[in-house]
Amino acid sequence: GFTVPNGAAQEELIRSTLAKSHLSPSDIDYIETHGTGTPLADPIEVNTLTKIFSKHHSPEKPLYISSVKTNIGHCESASGVAGLIKVVLSLQNQTLFKHLNFKKINPEIQLKNTIIPLTNMSWSNKEVPALRYAGISSFGFSGANAHMILQQAPLIKRETHVLLQEFLLVISAKNKTALELLL
Repeated sequence: GFTVPNGAAQEELIRSTLAKSHLSPSDIDYIETHGTGTPLADPIEVNTLTKIFSKHHSPEKPLYISSVKTNIGHCESASGVAGLIKVVLSLQNQTLFKHLNFKKINPEIQLKNTIIPLTNMSWSNKEVPALRYAGISSFGFSGANAHMILQQAPLIKRETHVLLQEFLLVISAKNKTALELLL
């Protein structure tokens, strides 16, 4: 059988990851959850996230959570890397992708100052455009917890250069008169 998340271990790991990153829970805009879709594991995971992040967020600046599993299903051992790819794409495209197939919330899940995006949403930080952070939570079959934090890559201003290139255009004709007619 599969193990279920351990809320205390998850909390300790996330707090440790934040501390090592010199970040506060308020710095994190989005969490890519493991999101098993099960009535037992999801409340443990989401309620732990709420415990850590809700007092550092507000209705005006909520924490967003979602899971790639709504897009592609449960990839078992590849779920973590699928979540990583989704977060990188979200950061690159400045978009929080919608959480598909959401019908109703499990009544055991508490979403204080937390939103599940039900439509694609713009994800930009107007105060400091290059500083958007996302967390990724994942769990292994053995019960191991994993959590990482990604920051948007710095925006690089690219200079526009006009590139002049020379091309050789070869035109052929049967004779000089035909060639002159082509030109």
